[in-house]
Amino acid sequence: MLANNKIIIQGKFLEIEHHEIHFLKLEQFEIGSKIIATTTVENESFKFELPSNTQPGVYRLKYSTTNPNKYFDIIINGLETLIEVTYKCNQPNTLPNFNLQSENYMYYSYLENQTKNLETLSISQYFLQNYPNSKETIYKQVLKNYYSLCEKIKKIEKEYLKKNEKYFWATSLIKNKPIYFPNNFTNNELIEAEKYQNYWNFIDVSNSKLLNTPLFSDHILMYLQYHLNSNLKLSNEEIEIGLKQSVDKILMQFSSNEDTQKFAILYLLKGFKEIGFNQIVTYIDNKYQNLVLKYSSKNEIETYLNRKDAYEKLKPGTLAPNIEWKGINKDEKSGLHQIKAKEIILVFWSSECPHCEETMRKLDNWAINNNDKAVIAIGIETERENYFEAIKKYKNILFYTDFKGFDSIPVKEYAILATPTFYLIDENKLIIKSYDYYPF
Repeated sequence: MLANNKIIIQGKFLEIEHHEIHFLKLEQFEIGSKIIATTTVENESFKFELPSNTQPGVYRLKYSTTNPNKYFDIIINGLETLIEVTYKCNQPNTLPNFNLQSENYMYYSYLENQTKNLETLSISQYFLQNYPNSKETIYKQVLKNYYSLCEKIKKIEKEYLKKNEKYFWATSLIKNKPIYFPNNFTNNELIEAEKYQNYWNFIDVSNSKLLNTPLFSDHILMYLQYHLNSNLKLSNEEIEIGLKQSVDKILMQFSSNEDTQKFAILYLLKGFKEIGFNQIVTYIDNKYQNLVLKYSSKNEIETYLNRKDAYEKLKPGTLAPNIEWKGINKDEKSGLHQIKAKEIILVFWSSECPHCEETMRKLDNWAINNNDKAVIAIGIETERENYFEAIKKYKNILFYTDFKGFDSIPVKEYAILATPTFYLIDENKLIIKSYDYYPF
């Protein structure tokens, strides 16, 4: 007998022999996600025991410690005390199998059916995009089949939603993951642009119950990804402009109630700070100050006010904060303000930052051909050995670190959120501009 005060999620990972699946995490969604339960896999089996008052929603089961994309979602509706699942590890793009008559079973059965149709649709779309002559009979036949399949997929979805309307989570997941049917077969760029422009047309972001699902965070990330797609070959300036426009659209879409609005503003701030887009954080801080102050915690407000203060001190035309270090003879001090150069690039970096190595190599090469300018690299470091080994490779850059990491005074004075971050400074030590990306 199951205890009345528990919800049991149990199952098996089949064909596990070549996969490192030992430790499982069950995540709940809010501003980001949090782990609510963990368990181990023994003899292919696992088991979670959750309290009966666990908030209904859609939870993410992650089964890889190295690959964040290895997961599947589980509906916890508060009515089912036992959820059983099996997952075949060796089958690519496989879906989990749940016990019959559960809400998860209905949802994943639908997905399995539609996945086959969508694969066929994708093949037809690829053909239509690449076939050289749209007037030939074969093209017209494939186009006819394409539109017939579109209607079939829409019909299956409509029937599923009607049949299962009493199951809130299983239907909400489908209604809020609309399938995009392109009518333009010219090229992928136009298709992606059209999808971006119409992205929010059929997505409901007004229902605060859906905050306890991955829907909102996944949609925001997918929407922002358009301007981060390397295939579009956008310039850094175009990426920055596009991300700002995307932020405006997202916050407008999520403005229908306070719960979803709060989620959107805090999620965007958290995300852009984590990936180091200082310019977008600054944009949100300045344009949406009322929302930031309204929804932030006391500690977050204090951090925000410190950022705002830093923005004023670091805006173009202001004197760059000095950074001092010991001179060659150890008794004298030198620093940023003593550097004689037409321009100075100040880069905040870390020897442990995977994105920094290429940047430092570019800066080192740039400095060779710009003798009237200087590059100063401020290391955000805590480990001495790795740092000193890393800087040996760069002969044309001036280096400084105090090994205090993000607690370093220069890091705080320049409001650094992530590495690499750049400041361009003129010969009078006035700030010209800051960058999140290599500026040349």
